[in-house]
Amino acid sequence: VEHFTNTSCSVCAANNPGFMNIIGQSANTLHISFHPSSPYINDVFNQQNRVENDARTNHYGIFGATPRLVVNGQVIQNSTLSTVLANAAGSNSAFGLRLSTEMLAAGSFQLRVVLTKVAADTQSTARLFLGLVEDTIQQLTNNGEAVHYHVFRKAVSDITGNAVNLPLAVGDSVVLTYPLLFAVSQPLQRWFVMALLQHNNKAVLQAARSTNLGSVALGLPTAEVRALVVYPNPLQNGQLYFSQAASDLQLFDALGRLVAQRAQLQ
Repeated sequence: VEHFTNTSCSVCAANNPGFMNIIGQSANTLHISFHPSSPYINDVFNQQNRVENDARTNHYGIFGATPRLVVNGQVIQNSTLSTVLANAAGSNSAFGLRLSTEMLAAGSFQLRVVLTKVAADTQSTARLFLGLVEDTIQQLTNNGEAVHYHVFRKAVSDITGNAVNLPLAVGDSVVLTYPLLFAVSQPLQRWFVMALLQHNNKAVLQAARSTNLGSVALGLPTAEVRALVVYPNPLQNGQLYFSQAASDLQLFDALGRLVAQRAQLQ
């Protein structure tokens, strides 16, 4: 759900709690809020990044009124949110999307995006939108709202998404990496990355979010007894062994192609 709202909009203040309640009750639904400068130019979050908030709103041709809702890339009537989410809940996608982040140094992260083809599909290109999002902001604003959820802060990709080539064979993957740079003093406990993989007609193929950046450890984690160890390396006789049970394994080759997948490893 892409949620277009405004902190000086009284109608938004009246409707947003209901929207968030519906979204919260819809399993596996991701939410991001944008703050355009129209109909009220003094929106506090818009003033911090007017160009990109307005550009994302114009991407869907809905600049000028709030609140507005876009679900899976399609503009909907606000009153139909519950029904639209219920109808979308049974849909399948031909593509998987996974995000992970690694802290390289204070204020420096690397974002890794893995696109995997999991079912037959003829599409070869799409657009990938990546946005930095702040999870929950406690701030009293002009319209009386005191809590603001999943606030878009800055685009990692182009604001309308970057063109990407999709994997062509089922089981293959495409791996993309992006640098994320912040001021060393920037608190990141509530920040995460949201990804939307979209058709060129804006319909969403898949969506995902990363864990919060503040929870990402620097570099590789220290080895512990509980750490999963895979051996031998290099492989000797075609058999791999694991130091403990694992619920899921995905094995990729050097080109990012999924070559094996197993569940409930002993």
